[in-house]
This record gives sequence, C-alpha cells and structure tokens, in this order.
Amino acid sequence: MEQTFFPNRARSLSGQFRWKYIPAVFWDAMQSFYTMMMLGFLITMGCLFYLWQWMNYRGIAMDVDQLTKQHASQLYRIELLEVEIDYLTRPKRLERLASSLMQLQPPEHPPRFVSLNQVREIQE
Repeated sequence: MEQTFFPNRARSLSGQFRWKYIPAVFWDAMQSFYTMMMLGFLITMGCLFYLWQWMNYRGIAMDVDQLTKQHASQLYRIELLEVEIDYLTRPKRLERLASSLMQLQPPEHPPRFVSLNQVREIQE
C-alpha cells in the first residue's frame, strides 16, 4: 500500500494537488540568483520593447502630421491654379489676345455649335 503524509485520507485524494505548498515553492524559487536575474532581464526587455514601440508611434505621428500639412498646402495651390485657369481661359480675354497678338478676326459665318433655339433662326 502507498504511504501518504495523511494516513487516514482516502486513496483517491492521495494524488490531489496541494495548494498550500505553492507559496513555499515560489519562495524557494525566488531565492535563486538565476531566477532573479532572469526576472530582471525579462522586465528590462519588456521596458525596452515598450519604449521602442512608443518611439515608433511618435515617429509615425510626426510623419502623418507632416503629410497632412503638405496635403493642405497642395490643396491651396490647386485652388490657386484653378482660379488662374479660370482667369486665363476667359473667352473675352482670349478674343482680345487673338485679335491683338495674332491678328485673328472673329468668324463671319454662324458658329457650328448652336443651341436649339438658334436652329430655326439659321435655317430661315
């Protein structure tokens, strides 16, 4: 018969896990120099990993901020260019430039593209 610490205990409880021994096991393990060194190393590595992730986050946040500013300035430039295109392509201005610089005259025949209201006038 198997000898146990508690002789009156039932046989089915002889292999039961005893929770009361856990603090003693941890206390004995924490006394070890190598265990303390390993724990210190793991904590240090965790802190370094956290610092690395934080620095990466800050770098990405700065890049996003810079790109947002560049996007806003490009939108402003695009708006200025659209205004300039509107100014440069005004029909009156183009007619004046064509007549003064290139000595072009407006056409004497009716325009090829007309509205539906003008179709009757041209045919008559």
